Amino acid sequence: MIGVATLVRPQSLLLAPVLGALCAAPEIAWRQRLVRAFAVTAVALACVAPWTARNCVRMHRCAMVSVNGGWNLLIGAQTVTGGWDPLDVPAECATVWDEAGKDACFEQAAKRTIGADPGAWLARVPAKLGVTFDYFGAAPWYLHESNAGAFDDAAKVRLAKIEIAVCRLLLIGALFACGIATGPRALARRVVALGGVLAAVTVHAWLGYGALVVVVGLLGPRVWARAPVAVPCGAAVVALTLVVHAVFFGSGRYGLVVAPFVAAMAFTAFAIAPDRSPRS
Repeated sequence: MIGVATLVRPQSLLLAPVLGALCAAPEIAWRQRLVRAFAVTAVALACVAPWTARNCVRMHRCAMVSVNGGWNLLIGAQTVTGGWDPLDVPAECATVWDEAGKDACFEQAAKRTIGADPGAWLARVPAKLGVTFDYFGAAPWYLHESNAGAFDDAAKVRLAKIEIAVCRLLLIGALFACGIATGPRALARRVVALGGVLAAVTVHAWLGYGALVVVVGLLGPRVWARAPVAVPCGAAVVALTLVVHAVFFGSGRYGLVVAPFVAAMAFTAFAIAPDRSPRS
Protein backbone atom coordinates (compact mmCIF):
# COMPACT_ATOMS: atom_id res chain seq x y z
CA MET A 1 0.00 0.00 0.00
CA ILE A 2 2.75 2.45 0.95
CA GLY A 3 4.69 1.54 -2.18
CA VAL A 4 1.71 2.36 -4.40
CA ALA A 5 1.03 5.55 -2.43
CA THR A 6 4.66 6.58 -2.90
CA LEU A 7 4.33 6.32 -6.67
CA VAL A 8 1.47 8.84 -6.47
CA ARG A 9 2.78 10.98 -3.62
CA PRO A 10 6.52 10.47 -2.95
CA GLN A 11 6.42 11.83 0.60
CA SER A 12 4.23 8.85 1.52
CA LEU A 13 7.46 6.87 1.83
CA LEU A 14 8.15 8.74 5.08
CA LEU A 15 5.19 6.91 6.59
CA ALA A 16 6.58 3.45 5.87
CA PRO A 17 8.83 3.11 8.95
CA VAL A 18 6.21 4.79 11.16
CA LEU A 19 3.42 2.44 10.11
CA GLY A 20 5.74 -0.54 10.30
CA ALA A 21 6.69 0.30 13.88
CA LEU A 22 3.21 1.15 15.11
CA CYS A 23 1.06 -1.48 13.41
CA ALA A 24 1.81 -4.24 15.89
CA ALA A 25 0.29 -5.75 19.01
CA PRO A 26 0.93 -3.79 22.24
CA GLU A 27 3.17 -6.52 23.66
CA ILE A 28 5.63 -6.33 20.76
CA ALA A 29 9.00 -4.96 21.95
CA TRP A 30 10.42 -1.81 20.37
CA ARG A 31 13.38 -3.73 18.93
CA GLN A 32 10.95 -5.91 17.00
CA ARG A 33 9.05 -2.79 15.96
CA LEU A 34 12.24 -1.37 14.47
CA VAL A 35 12.67 -4.56 12.47
CA ARG A 36 9.11 -4.20 11.19
CA ALA A 37 9.77 -0.55 10.33
CA PHE A 38 12.79 -1.56 8.26
CA ALA A 39 10.87 -4.39 6.57
CA VAL A 40 7.91 -2.19 5.57
CA THR A 41 10.28 0.47 4.21
CA ALA A 42 12.19 -2.14 2.23
CA VAL A 43 8.97 -3.51 0.70
CA ALA A 44 7.83 0.00 -0.23
CA LEU A 45 11.18 0.75 -1.89
CA ALA A 46 11.01 -2.55 -3.76
CA CYS A 47 7.61 -1.55 -5.17
CA VAL A 48 9.06 1.75 -6.37
CA ALA A 49 12.35 0.33 -7.66
CA PRO A 50 11.17 -0.50 -11.23
CA TRP A 51 10.07 3.11 -11.76
CA THR A 52 13.34 4.38 -10.29
CA ALA A 53 15.24 2.14 -12.73
CA ARG A 54 13.13 3.56 -15.56
CA ASN A 55 14.07 7.09 -14.46
CA CYS A 56 17.75 6.19 -14.51
CA VAL A 57 17.41 5.28 -18.19
CA ARG A 58 14.79 7.71 -19.48
CA MET A 59 15.41 10.76 -17.30
CA HIS A 60 19.19 10.34 -17.01
CA ARG A 61 18.83 10.73 -13.26
CA CYS A 62 17.92 8.02 -10.78
CA ALA A 63 15.06 9.92 -9.18
CA MET A 64 13.06 7.65 -6.90
CA VAL A 65 9.69 8.72 -8.37
CA SER A 66 9.81 12.10 -10.11
CA VAL A 67 12.10 15.03 -10.78
CA ASN A 68 10.18 17.92 -9.28
CA GLY A 69 11.70 18.17 -5.80
CA GLY A 70 13.92 21.04 -6.91
CA TRP A 71 11.00 22.88 -8.49
CA ASN A 72 8.93 22.50 -5.33
CA LEU A 73 11.78 23.59 -3.07
CA LEU A 74 12.36 26.71 -5.16
CA ILE A 75 8.63 27.52 -5.13
CA GLY A 76 8.73 27.17 -1.35
CA ALA A 77 11.73 29.50 -1.18
CA GLN A 78 10.06 32.15 -3.33
CA THR A 79 6.34 31.90 -2.52
CA VAL A 80 4.56 34.99 -1.28
CA THR A 81 1.17 33.37 -0.60
CA GLY A 82 2.47 30.15 0.96
CA GLY A 83 1.07 28.17 -1.97
CA TRP A 84 2.06 27.79 -5.59
CA ASP A 85 3.29 31.01 -7.18
CA PRO A 86 4.87 31.46 -10.63
CA LEU A 87 8.61 30.86 -10.46
CA ASP A 88 11.18 33.54 -10.91
CA VAL A 89 13.52 31.33 -12.96
CA PRO A 90 17.17 31.79 -11.96
CA ALA A 91 19.35 33.02 -14.82
CA GLU A 92 21.60 29.95 -14.74
CA CYS A 93 18.57 27.65 -15.16
CA ALA A 94 16.88 29.52 -18.01
CA THR A 95 18.70 27.64 -20.74
CA VAL A 96 18.72 24.21 -19.10
CA TRP A 97 16.18 22.22 -21.12
CA ASP A 98 16.68 18.70 -19.80
CA GLU A 99 13.90 18.06 -17.26
CA ALA A 100 16.10 16.36 -14.69
CA GLY A 101 18.86 18.88 -15.25
CA LYS A 102 16.50 21.83 -14.76
CA ASP A 103 15.16 20.30 -11.56
CA ALA A 104 18.70 19.88 -10.24
CA CYS A 105 19.48 23.48 -11.19
CA PHE A 106 16.36 24.69 -9.39
CA GLU A 107 17.33 22.66 -6.33
CA GLN A 108 20.75 24.30 -6.16
CA ALA A 109 19.21 27.74 -6.64
CA ALA A 110 16.67 27.06 -3.88
CA LYS A 111 19.35 25.93 -1.45
CA ARG A 112 21.38 29.02 -2.25
CA THR A 113 18.35 31.28 -1.67
CA ILE A 114 17.50 29.57 1.63
CA GLY A 115 21.11 29.66 2.78
CA ALA A 116 21.42 33.36 1.98
CA ASP A 117 18.40 34.31 4.09
CA PRO A 118 17.08 31.42 6.23
CA GLY A 119 15.00 33.84 8.29
CA ALA A 120 12.93 34.85 5.28
CA TRP A 121 12.41 31.20 4.38
CA LEU A 122 11.27 30.36 7.93
CA ALA A 123 8.95 33.38 7.91
CA ARG A 124 7.06 31.75 5.03
CA VAL A 125 6.21 28.64 7.09
CA PRO A 126 2.96 29.91 8.70
CA ALA A 127 1.56 30.91 5.30
CA LYS A 128 2.52 27.52 3.81
CA LEU A 129 0.84 25.63 6.65
CA GLY A 130 -2.15 27.95 6.52
CA VAL A 131 -2.94 27.20 2.88
CA THR A 132 -2.39 23.48 3.55
CA PHE A 133 -4.56 23.02 6.65
CA ASP A 134 -6.94 25.95 7.02
CA TYR A 135 -9.09 25.01 4.03
CA PHE A 136 -8.74 21.86 1.92
CA GLY A 137 -11.26 22.73 -0.79
CA ALA A 138 -10.32 20.10 -3.38
CA ALA A 139 -13.85 18.76 -3.90
CA PRO A 140 -15.55 22.16 -4.36
CA TRP A 141 -12.81 23.36 -6.70
CA TYR A 142 -12.78 20.26 -8.92
CA LEU A 143 -16.57 20.09 -9.14
CA HIS A 144 -16.72 23.73 -10.18
CA GLU A 145 -13.88 23.36 -12.70
CA SER A 146 -15.40 20.24 -14.25
CA ASN A 147 -18.80 21.88 -14.91
CA ALA A 148 -19.26 25.45 -13.78
CA GLY A 149 -22.78 25.49 -15.20
CA ALA A 150 -23.97 22.59 -13.06
CA PHE A 151 -21.88 23.55 -10.03
CA ASP A 152 -21.58 27.33 -9.95
CA ASP A 153 -19.68 29.66 -7.63
CA ALA A 154 -22.50 29.72 -5.10
CA ALA A 155 -22.56 25.90 -4.92
CA LYS A 156 -18.78 25.85 -4.56
CA VAL A 157 -18.95 28.25 -1.61
CA ARG A 158 -21.76 26.28 0.05
CA LEU A 159 -19.85 23.01 -0.18
CA ALA A 160 -16.68 24.73 1.03
CA LYS A 161 -18.49 25.99 4.12
CA ILE A 162 -19.82 22.52 4.88
CA GLU A 163 -16.37 21.01 4.39
CA ILE A 164 -14.74 23.56 6.69
CA ALA A 165 -17.37 23.03 9.40
CA VAL A 166 -17.09 19.23 9.29
CA CYS A 167 -13.28 19.19 9.24
CA ARG A 168 -13.07 21.66 12.14
CA LEU A 169 -15.57 19.64 14.19
CA LEU A 170 -13.57 16.46 13.57
CA LEU A 171 -10.36 18.25 14.58
CA ILE A 172 -12.02 19.46 17.79
CA GLY A 173 -13.27 15.93 18.44
CA ALA A 174 -9.78 14.48 17.99
CA LEU A 175 -8.25 17.11 20.28
CA PHE A 176 -10.89 16.47 22.93
CA ALA A 177 -10.61 12.70 22.74
CA CYS A 178 -6.81 12.63 22.93
CA GLY A 179 -6.73 15.38 25.53
CA ILE A 180 -8.93 13.54 28.04
CA ALA A 181 -7.65 10.02 27.26
CA THR A 182 -6.29 7.97 30.12
CA GLY A 183 -2.54 8.44 30.26
CA PRO A 184 0.36 10.53 31.52
CA ARG A 185 0.76 14.33 31.50
CA ALA A 186 -3.00 14.83 31.62
CA LEU A 187 -2.89 18.51 32.59
CA ALA A 188 -0.39 19.42 29.87
CA ARG A 189 -2.43 17.52 27.28
CA ARG A 190 -5.62 19.28 28.26
CA VAL A 191 -4.02 22.70 28.12
CA VAL A 192 -2.54 22.04 24.66
CA ALA A 193 -5.81 20.52 23.47
CA LEU A 194 -7.71 23.59 24.65
CA GLY A 195 -5.31 25.81 22.71
CA GLY A 196 -5.86 23.62 19.65
CA VAL A 197 -9.64 23.87 20.00
CA LEU A 198 -9.40 27.67 20.16
CA ALA A 199 -7.29 27.64 16.99
CA ALA A 200 -9.79 25.31 15.30
CA VAL A 201 -12.56 27.90 15.59
CA THR A 202 -10.42 30.64 14.02
CA VAL A 203 -8.95 31.02 10.55
CA HIS A 204 -5.67 29.50 11.83
CA ALA A 205 -6.68 25.85 11.97
CA TRP A 206 -3.14 24.71 11.19
CA LEU A 207 -2.23 25.55 14.79
CA GLY A 208 -4.94 23.13 15.91
CA TYR A 209 -3.45 20.34 13.81
CA GLY A 210 -0.04 21.09 15.30
CA ALA A 211 -1.58 20.96 18.78
CA LEU A 212 -3.05 17.54 17.99
CA VAL A 213 0.43 16.19 17.23
CA VAL A 214 1.72 17.59 20.53
CA VAL A 215 -1.20 16.12 22.50
CA VAL A 216 -0.59 12.64 21.07
CA GLY A 217 3.14 13.07 21.64
CA LEU A 218 2.48 13.81 25.31
CA LEU A 219 0.66 10.49 25.65
CA GLY A 220 4.01 8.76 25.18
CA PRO A 221 5.14 5.45 23.64
CA ARG A 222 3.48 3.21 26.23
CA VAL A 223 0.07 4.64 25.38
CA TRP A 224 0.77 4.62 21.63
CA ALA A 225 1.42 0.88 21.86
CA ARG A 226 -1.96 0.09 23.43
CA ALA A 227 -4.03 2.80 21.71
CA PRO A 228 -6.03 2.18 18.52
CA VAL A 229 -3.51 2.35 15.70
CA ALA A 230 -5.36 5.33 14.21
CA VAL A 231 -4.14 7.52 17.09
CA PRO A 232 -0.33 7.30 16.68
CA CYS A 233 -0.55 6.80 12.91
CA GLY A 234 -2.93 9.73 12.53
CA ALA A 235 -0.61 11.96 14.52
CA ALA A 236 2.31 10.79 12.38
CA VAL A 237 0.46 11.63 9.16
CA VAL A 238 -0.36 15.11 10.45
CA ALA A 239 3.20 15.68 11.70
CA LEU A 240 4.83 14.58 8.44
CA THR A 241 2.41 16.72 6.42
CA LEU A 242 3.28 19.71 8.59
CA VAL A 243 7.00 19.16 8.13
CA VAL A 244 6.95 18.45 4.39
CA HIS A 245 4.86 21.49 3.52
CA ALA A 246 6.75 23.76 5.86
CA VAL A 247 9.84 22.92 3.79
CA PHE A 248 8.28 23.06 0.32
CA PHE A 249 4.97 24.87 -0.30
CA GLY A 250 1.39 24.35 0.70
CA SER A 251 -1.99 23.61 -0.86
CA GLY A 252 -5.30 22.40 0.49
CA ARG A 253 -5.21 19.27 -1.65
CA TYR A 254 -1.99 18.25 0.11
CA GLY A 255 -3.56 18.71 3.52
CA LEU A 256 -6.69 16.77 2.59
CA VAL A 257 -4.86 13.50 3.25
CA VAL A 258 -5.02 14.14 7.01
CA ALA A 259 -8.82 14.40 7.11
CA PRO A 260 -9.67 10.66 7.34
CA PHE A 261 -6.99 10.09 9.97
CA VAL A 262 -8.23 12.96 12.12
CA ALA A 263 -11.78 11.66 11.74
CA ALA A 264 -10.66 8.23 12.95
CA MET A 265 -8.83 9.79 15.90
CA ALA A 266 -11.96 11.67 16.91
CA PHE A 267 -13.93 8.42 17.20
CA THR A 268 -11.28 5.95 18.39
CA ALA A 269 -9.15 7.86 20.89
CA PHE A 270 -11.83 7.22 23.54
CA ALA A 271 -10.95 3.53 23.21
CA ILE A 272 -7.45 3.98 24.69
CA ALA A 273 -7.30 1.42 27.46
CA PRO A 274 -5.81 2.21 30.88
CA ASP A 275 -2.29 0.94 31.50
CA ARG A 276 -2.70 -2.11 33.73
CA SER A 277 0.96 -3.14 33.73
CA PRO A 278 2.43 -3.63 37.23
CA ARG A 279 4.42 -0.78 38.75
CA SER A 280 7.73 -1.50 40.43
